[in-house]
Amino acid sequence: MYLNRHFAFIALAALLAGCSKETHTKEAAPQAAAVRVTTETVAESEMAGVHEASGTVEARVTTPVSARTMGFIKEIKVQAGDQVRADQVIAVIDSRDLDTAVHQATAALNEARAATAEVQQGINAANAQLELAKSTFARMSNLFEKKSISSQEFDEASSRVKLAQTGYDAAVSKQAQVNAKVEQGRQGVRAAEIARTYAEVRAPFAGIVKERKAEPGSMAVPGAPLLILEQAAGYRFEAPVEESLLSKLRVGQAVTVRVEALDKSLPLKISEIVPVVDASSRSVMVKVAMPALQGIRSGLSGRLEIPAAPEKVLTIPAAAVVHQGSVETVLVAEGEFARSRMLSLGRKSGDRIEVLTGLNAGDRIIHPRPAELADGARIESK
Repeated sequence: MYLNRHFAFIALAALLAGCSKETHTKEAAPQAAAVRVTTETVAESEMAGVHEASGTVEARVTTPVSARTMGFIKEIKVQAGDQVRADQVIAVIDSRDLDTAVHQATAALNEARAATAEVQQGINAANAQLELAKSTFARMSNLFEKKSISSQEFDEASSRVKLAQTGYDAAVSKQAQVNAKVEQGRQGVRAAEIARTYAEVRAPFAGIVKERKAEPGSMAVPGAPLLILEQAAGYRFEAPVEESLLSKLRVGQAVTVRVEALDKSLPLKISEIVPVVDASSRSVMVKVAMPALQGIRSGLSGRLEIPAAPEKVLTIPAAAVVHQGSVETVLVAEGEFARSRMLSLGRKSGDRIEVLTGLNAGDRIIHPRPAELADGARIESK
């Protein structure tokens, strides 16, 4: 029994000694050195006021492109989003019926031309008969004056002249009719050939295919859109602005358009104010002409910024903000530690940016931010 107690005491002593050693080791571990940082106290500053309105980039000219003749669609050569040149063939209609119409018109023209030769022969024959009748009548007239022929013979010669003249006039009249048919045939061929060109649907201007509304095999009907095409040059930004600002708006007024997809803020001017208030939204449409930009197209969203009176807002250096995807943070000095704060940001003015939420006046942000500094790290202000 004594030995068991002795061994238990030794084991307990060893355990306590180990714990004491471990505690001594932990207490002896050195703390991480504090990072020396520079801080800036968050305070209100004056920033130019602005009224914002969300809007969309729109093409100045958007037009449906349709076939000018009826027929089955043989091919559509473009897709939505494709760029096209002016007069480029963008669709093809089955032209067999149009080819047949050209052949028929050409046959009618050839037939009229063949009749022209026949009519000319008739005119020549009628003219010969007329000349013969006239010369005969002249001789008969001399003889009649000399009392060498009877009145009946003279009247018969006169009648032959009149009959020959009638025949000649009829032949000339027929020639005019045939000439008219020839001209009609030419116009028919010209019209059929023009109609055959309608089998190729061409782009009316250089632009971008906004929408494809038909497929090969379907029936093309004049006036029914095959494609929607927007003109490549000439875009504008359109935004509904609340009606309370109408008295402060004017054409030519300086504004800023921010297009997020292009990562651009453009100083522009109002080009048009639609003089009608939308009854449902109580807003007026403001339009701003856009410059030619790489990647611009209709449908892009953006913001219209209209200058207003200056206002007091919380601002911090834009360089102090860390961007991680859509999350924006800043490090704040809280006692001896750096703490990360998530922010909601507003407008940017120069090198400073407006803070909507996440900071209060009097907070101390760490700026510039040391590369090795992380959330929760010990800090020491300079």
